[in-house]
Amino acid sequence: MQKSEWLFGFMVNRHSGFHKIWTNFGEINFHKFTHGVFIQIIHKLCCDFAFPDRLHNKYRYFGLNLNNPMKPIVSVVIMFLHFFQLPSFLKGQALSSIHQFSATGMDGQVLSLANFKGKKMLIVNTASKCGLTPQFKQLQKLHATYKDKGLIIIGFPSNDFAKQDPGNNAEIKDFCERNYGVTFLMMEKIVVKGEAQHPIYRWLTSKTENGVMRSKVTWNFQKYLIDEDGHLVDMVSPWKHADCRRIIRWLTKNK
Repeated sequence: MQKSEWLFGFMVNRHSGFHKIWTNFGEINFHKFTHGVFIQIIHKLCCDFAFPDRLHNKYRYFGLNLNNPMKPIVSVVIMFLHFFQLPSFLKGQALSSIHQFSATGMDGQVLSLANFKGKKMLIVNTASKCGLTPQFKQLQKLHATYKDKGLIIIGFPSNDFAKQDPGNNAEIKDFCERNYGVTFLMMEKIVVKGEAQHPIYRWLTSKTENGVMRSKVTWNFQKYLIDEDGHLVDMVSPWKHADCRRIIRWLTKNK
């Protein structure tokens, strides 16, 4: 076996194996499904091209039969959906504003989001013991750069993912200030998914409520972008930094 073939096979099979394990632990949603199908398609196409004597088909794992004339079309469509995600293309019109909600701060004071009418908001669920915790640095930098230009960043600590924020509100506040010099708004710890989901996150993730798009909080540091009228604009992946081009373009775009 050639070295390149072994390496490619190892990488794809490892990724596919991880996808199988991952989906066994939770609901197989649209993004995970298309992600897995995308990997299988790339695997098949590359094998067809590079190793014609070792063809094999893994589509059946997903219940798909692509051995027909529609294969190229289906392949392109699925890869397209993987990269751009269908919800982004099916955004609706805003039905309501996030300004209707209130949140409780670390100090126990209730804060009405209506106070931020006319300002853009970035809402993010945070954790103190996550591999993405250093994103506090980018969030604080974004806050320092755009706070006088109408941006409000609101962090909601959550212990929902791998129990990576077990501390109480005082401990979380101290951690953020001491390690990252956080000065943007940090609310009390909440639940961002499941039956006990906070009303703000129920609104953010439900197209029925926000009118724009449906989403699911997949990990710590998922970001939601809210416009000056309190309408949901977009969702940004946890793995995208707060100072990524997508967010900067949104911040610098005129209303």
